Amino acid sequence: MAYAGNGVAALCRPLGAVSSALGAALSRASQLLATGTLSSSPTVFPTFPSSSGARAFTSDGKAPKKDRPDSLFLSDISLSGHRAPLLLGWLNYLERHLPHVGFFEPIGGKALAGSELKVDRHVELMYRVFKMSGDPKRMTGISDAEAALLIANGKQPEVLDRIYAAYMAYKDGAELDLCLVEGPGPLMGGTELDAQIAAALNAPVLMSMSGRPNATANDYYNTAMVKRQVFADHKVDVLGVVINGLPRAHHAILSSQLRDKLDRAGLPFAGALPEDPVLSSVRLDEVRTALGATQLYGETLLGDVEFDEVVVGSQRLEELLEILTERPTGRPLVVTSADRLDIVLGLLAAQLSVRGPSVAGVLLTQAGASRIARSYAKSAVDNIFAGLTDNNGAGGPGAAAAANGSAQGSLYRGAVLPVLSTELQLAEALAVIGRMDAAILPTSIRKVTQCKMLFDKCIDANAVVTGLQKSRPTRVTPKMFQHTMKAMCRTSPQHIVLPESVDKRVLAAAADVTSRGLAKVTLLGDPATVQAEAKKLGLDLSACHIHNPNASDRFDKYVDMLVEARKKKGMTREAAADTLHGDINFFGTMMVAAGDADGMVSGAIHTTASTIRPALQPQKGYCWYYNAGPSGLTKL
Repeated sequence: MAYAGNGVAALCRPLGAVSSALGAALSRASQLLATGTLSSSPTVFPTFPSSSGARAFTSDGKAPKKDRPDSLFLSDISLSGHRAPLLLGWLNYLERHLPHVGFFEPIGGKALAGSELKVDRHVELMYRVFKMSGDPKRMTGISDAEAALLIANGKQPEVLDRIYAAYMAYKDGAELDLCLVEGPGPLMGGTELDAQIAAALNAPVLMSMSGRPNATANDYYNTAMVKRQVFADHKVDVLGVVINGLPRAHHAILSSQLRDKLDRAGLPFAGALPEDPVLSSVRLDEVRTALGATQLYGETLLGDVEFDEVVVGSQRLEELLEILTERPTGRPLVVTSADRLDIVLGLLAAQLSVRGPSVAGVLLTQAGASRIARSYAKSAVDNIFAGLTDNNGAGGPGAAAAANGSAQGSLYRGAVLPVLSTELQLAEALAVIGRMDAAILPTSIRKVTQCKMLFDKCIDANAVVTGLQKSRPTRVTPKMFQHTMKAMCRTSPQHIVLPESVDKRVLAAAADVTSRGLAKVTLLGDPATVQAEAKKLGLDLSACHIHNPNASDRFDKYVDMLVEARKKKGMTREAAADTLHGDINFFGTMMVAAGDADGMVSGAIHTTASTIRPALQPQKGYCWYYNAGPSGLTKL
């Protein structure tokens, strides 16, 4: 609740008369606010004994899940966005040693073109490669568009709230032993937002950097130290540093120098993945995805087909073959228009020959206005390609037919030339290909395998696992506290009366609380006036009850109760009625005393004294007073 004075007072009935959920919530809140922790005992992480050398990380299967490491937050402090090899390597490593490992993207980016899952590309990559179960949409906290809009409107706390709620729902629903979280820094917010999210999730961080051609060990070290301080400012533990794509020529010397520097600073260096030609190549499956292309002919396993350059086939076939022959070691992608099926057939013939030039594939672009109803003799080409692959299993019907001279069989047993088709014009397709960076898709089998191999070879996971295993006190972050309290409230929504309906902050809080199902709210005031003010503010109070004290059918009952409670002080009915008419906090207090409400929250516009005084007169109850200062939650 927003407040204008020193604090906000919350009055509730004696704990014995309140539901156990509210009583537990208040006791829990008192402990959390006073100590910042649910327990003084530290959380003990299990020991994962080695089973295969220095980089083992295995569970003995006996430690309770609550004692296991909870999450690992990977933050790209160089903001390059090239983290897929590290993500694949870490998930592969963790899956070998823990039975239930998940992946979470706090802010989801765009989905892959043509994706059936319609989720962030890294979420789809992990989901498909590691055959994860459940709804992949639960692996994302909030979309980048929603997050950007909220941040632009000054609502960053709401972004963190939604991320934390989605993370807890995913983690608890999947019953994970450990969740790998990818920071959204390169997408938006930079390292500062990564630090805020990691703090909200109470997740230790592994900082990652991308290799740069002319960077020295000092450059990497300085970046790591600056970014480490950003996380320290948010009280986030940093477990170490890892690098992706370190130049291969300087990999050994840079790794050694950086390890010495970071060790002296007390920051573990987990190693570096070197630049790799397989990972840096653009492959046909990436081209197909980027262009929204379809595959007409050839190998279905396009993930293993890479190319090193693009050749435009606009010349005569014999000239194109001469150009390709001059590149005996390359594997180009030939791009031509859909009406040049002579080039497709010529390159197919060249591939069938042991002396023909090698090409990775052919991309057909739109020719002229539209290809609709224009076949370019495509049916004949379809027949030719079908004849190459028809019944070509060894020893099968095709082989027998070929032996008998039948046209239905095929003697060719090699790979068939991949041919893709796109609706883009030639210039548009070339522009898209020119902007493409190497990516890793779920179908990029060779790249995925290479990532796992490089990780196992070059990354010392034990340097990070050691940090995960360290005992540390349980720290309750603000988001954890809020999430716990909200979960309790949703379990048993209490009836709360808010006397200060003239304050726009109170109206906004009432609308928010009821929309989230956290409580049943009664606002005290004239219904017409309150609704008119809410309409001006664009607030929906349909779930709130608005009660006018001056027209209340319970007014006489409250007068009698107040007279009975204060009769030894000489309280008369006239004085009691005047008090209830003149002090709206008194009316709200009497609602709680009579059992018509479970609690009252006030203090946004009233002083602390005027808020608490009524609570001390009609009943011997508890008044919980939250002060913004160090005293925290106080029981009066």
